[in-house]
Amino acid sequence: MSRRHLLGLALLVALAGCAQPPPPPPGTTALPPAPVVAATGLQLGFIVPTLDDSVIAAQIARAQEVATAKGFELVPLVADDEATLRGALATLAGRGAKGAVVELNARLPGTDLLAEARKLDLKLIALGQPLVDAAGQPLAGVPWNGPNESTVGGTAGKMLTDRYHLQGWDPATTGAIALSSDAPESAERLAAARFGLLDGGFPSDRLFEAAADDAAGGAAAMTTLASSHGEVRTWLVYADRDTAAIGAVRTLEARGLGNEEIRAVAVGGEPGLAELGRPADSGFVAVVLPTPPSAAAEAMTDLEHWVTAAGRPAAQRLHSGLLVTRDARDEIMRAEGLLPEPAPPAPPASADSKTP
Repeated sequence: MSRRHLLGLALLVALAGCAQPPPPPPGTTALPPAPVVAATGLQLGFIVPTLDDSVIAAQIARAQEVATAKGFELVPLVADDEATLRGALATLAGRGAKGAVVELNARLPGTDLLAEARKLDLKLIALGQPLVDAAGQPLAGVPWNGPNESTVGGTAGKMLTDRYHLQGWDPATTGAIALSSDAPESAERLAAARFGLLDGGFPSDRLFEAAADDAAGGAAAMTTLASSHGEVRTWLVYADRDTAAIGAVRTLEARGLGNEEIRAVAVGGEPGLAELGRPADSGFVAVVLPTPPSAAAEAMTDLEHWVTAAGRPAAQRLHSGLLVTRDARDEIMRAEGLLPEPAPPAPPASADSKTP
């Protein structure tokens, strides 16, 4: 775990109150709640798939801001599959909580989980990816706050098109690779990214597609394509996984291309943000966060209103994701709580403080 993650966990521990939850069921990690003076005694859960991620740490912090403002106690828990989610729901019910925002990195069958939540008198909102029914569609009964996948992919495609025109590259010696993943939402993102490129005037016969779920897959796909298209001198890279895009970029760099000959944009999170923050410039110019920290604040606000005012949220609250560019990375990340505000400059020493 990185030093940044350790600092984030230390902050959660520092916020922990004296009251301890009951021991979680096996396989479920429970975090102590933040100390909030709640006039109503209301407790709401925030179930996340991991803590080893700076974007999720920022989501928890934004959810805690809502809890503090609304006067309820936030109960963060960690669970990443159906079994541990059941344990997390049992933990929340044992504490007397009335609902939870459940963040999912992948679509998960939710019919049985919803039935269990109703037995425990818990209201659920899915964040990120939805709980789905037997047909793979978002489950009725669990409002979903998540990305509009077409908009997410389209944003990446338009960004690449804009950079392509800005660079003034020759279409005859420019290629574009679009890397899909095995996630169900990948096809929709890829179609939108492809449309963004072609609609922006990029030639269709210079756009190539491959599958890659990680850095190794991105590197392998890029190696194969670059080897068979030696005429290409400049490359555009889109990927549904930021790690795959980074792998492709590293391959191109190893083949002698510099940052002025590569433009890469991906959907992702912490790896993409870290790549944008590298001291040495690279051709990786932007990442689209499908579930930014502000979405967690929205979901938690909706859950509190649902529980306290019977104001059921809309079945779906879809958003466009958050585009983070290299040139505006720090500003955007600070606005989302992903970077701390810079320390104010120290006041200048006064003449009186100088020693003779």
